[in-house]
Amino acid sequence: MSLFTGENINISYENFQLSAKKVTLSAGNIVWLQGVNGAGKSTFLKMISGGLPALTGRLLFENFTLRENPIGYKQNIVYVDSVCNVYSYFTIQEALTFCAQLYPNWSTAEAAEWLKVLELDPLIKIKHLSAGMAAKVNFIIAASANVKIMLIDELLSPLDKKGREIIVQHLVNYANRGNAVVYCSHHSDWLTASANVFWEISNNVLVESFAGTEELIA
Repeated sequence: MSLFTGENINISYENFQLSAKKVTLSAGNIVWLQGVNGAGKSTFLKMISGGLPALTGRLLFENFTLRENPIGYKQNIVYVDSVCNVYSYFTIQEALTFCAQLYPNWSTAEAAEWLKVLELDPLIKIKHLSAGMAAKVNFIIAASANVKIMLIDELLSPLDKKGREIIVQHLVNYANRGNAVVYCSHHSDWLTASANVFWEISNNVLVESFAGTEELIA
């Protein structure tokens, strides 16, 4: 089942351009997004999430287009990196309560359980978090939102071994339940080993590969 389709995408900024004729995400996909530094991996993921505009293109989540229904679209896709961008004076719990208002399928019970599993004190302020703790908070927000697509941007790098193992296992299970994960990483790891689709940005073009078959899509 197709979850997401992007068509005729063109992202253009000063000294930067990236295009894709068509890109898709289906239920069960774990995508490894690759590319050299500066290729535009983070920019592309933020664009898919609806956080950055494309110069041209059509982005569709199931029946929601970003242009015609931005709220419905954004409530089903979440971008996750390792930098916690919520208000620094919030406690972790306040950050979770704030984010709960953004997602109609948010689970307060899941958020509470993840705090225990990842051993985070909900009363710690965001400004006092280590890099690894901030990455865990971002993951909890994404996991508790219960969206259909997670866009993971270098999230695992600052985590301890136990945290990585827990989160990777969840992401694999999440995809197996009919959702999709796009994972941006420069290096192979536990999550890339589970990838069944590969995207690579090269020479301002996105190349998509399914089960070893490459398709130039821009």
